[in-house]
Amino acid sequence: MLTTRDLVASLGLPLLVDGPRADEPVRWIHPTELLDPLPFLEAHELLLTTGLALVPPFDDFAGYARRLADGGVAALGFGIAPVWDEVPAELVSACRALGLPLFRIPADTPLIAVTKAVAEAWAHEVYDAVVRLEQHQSAMVRAVGRPGAVDAVLRRLAEALDGWAALLDPTGRLTAASSPSVLDQAARRGLAAQVRRRRFGTFGFAADGEEVLGQSLGTPGTPMGTLLTGRTTPYTVHDSALVSTAASVLTMVNQGTGEAREADAHLRSLALAAVLHAGPAARTALGPHTVRRDRHDQWRVLLLAARGTDARIEDLAARAPGIVLHAPAGGALAAVVPDEDAEGTVRWLTERQAAVGASGPGRIGELDRQLQEAAAALTAATQRQGTAGVWFPELARGPLRDVIGEEAAHGFAAERLAPLDRLPIGTSETLVSTLTAWLKCHGVVDRAAAALGVHRHTVTARLLRIASVLDVDLDDLDTRTELWLALSWREPRTEPG
Repeated sequence: MLTTRDLVASLGLPLLVDGPRADEPVRWIHPTELLDPLPFLEAHELLLTTGLALVPPFDDFAGYARRLADGGVAALGFGIAPVWDEVPAELVSACRALGLPLFRIPADTPLIAVTKAVAEAWAHEVYDAVVRLEQHQSAMVRAVGRPGAVDAVLRRLAEALDGWAALLDPTGRLTAASSPSVLDQAARRGLAAQVRRRRFGTFGFAADGEEVLGQSLGTPGTPMGTLLTGRTTPYTVHDSALVSTAASVLTMVNQGTGEAREADAHLRSLALAAVLHAGPAARTALGPHTVRRDRHDQWRVLLLAARGTDARIEDLAARAPGIVLHAPAGGALAAVVPDEDAEGTVRWLTERQAAVGASGPGRIGELDRQLQEAAAALTAATQRQGTAGVWFPELARGPLRDVIGEEAAHGFAAERLAPLDRLPIGTSETLVSTLTAWLKCHGVVDRAAAALGVHRHTVTARLLRIASVLDVDLDDLDTRTELWLALSWREPRTEPG
């Protein structure tokens, strides 16, 4: 986090009054000429003033400084000119007595330059936090299907939070933790007893100087335990999102497969075979009825082909981890796999001499689109030397267009962006340009706003409308990839003539 000391050093400004607060985080910056700005502040803000309200006959510098210090102001920046030729000595003395950092802003340094420096530092911090969040989330999802998945998720979560993580079963018994010592400490502190008193959902409480955050696993009707985390500092929005991701992953890991589930999957595989031989309309209508939807919302379709004489693709599909359904599809074999399991499944298959084409993620009702994507990816996979697994969203723009053809590329773009293109052309092009700029800026709203020359709130409002019109989650990485491909292949709209 940016501190006052970091800020003045980066701008070369003299720090007239130093103190411990100079090393505390600056949450935001606020220019004001009010003698009592506290009703408009929260805490840890950096205040800027030209001293307009401090001219004679005003003389209560001690009271002014005390109000700021008691209100949690991080520091005070005093701008020289046009009101004062120098920082008032009385103000310097008052700030020094209270340990309130005070720095001088020369006449040739506009106050807006200080504001911009804080805003840019804050934007970089938010961007870095989002990148770290995505990295940790991806690592936890990749742990699914591997030995020791629960321990791996808990260790990754504890590392990301700089704290600890533990898992309790539905009875409140501690079953796993980020380290053996955490299990012992949690038991001694009686955390399980506190969890038993909580209702299903997300909850938090303080314990022994730590902030403890709990997240129930499963559903209210089928509880599967509780994820507990703890740390000495407050949780941020990104921390809470990471805990929610870990809870989702652990819920998935803990769901077993009994004989009844295997029998059900076998019957649904037979149904899938029938659906695959139907037309596109039937695949769209019947697809959702072939897969149990109580566990997963996003799925991928894989098309498999044998690359070596030792590989019988039907046997591999029957043994592959993660595959829920499989059935012949033309000269290949189609398989349906939860999105969370797809990476491990593809790796397992390619290690056993199978060529695999993987579609983008989607709901099972999008089976027809996913079959087309998987077919394009399989075509690319079979053209490569050695074993290969090709993911449709990850195919490069040029080579992918060569593989699937210009017509198919434009068709995919038209289908994916159809809800936007049905809007009036002015609205459609505004939303398309906003989405393009936002994706080019790696999902950073402030940078997209600067590129478009509009306010960040305008970009946020447009993104909310885009997500609503397309019915997608713009925070999902695969969704962003698909939209970027669609935008790259989109044919420009023309006004009907």
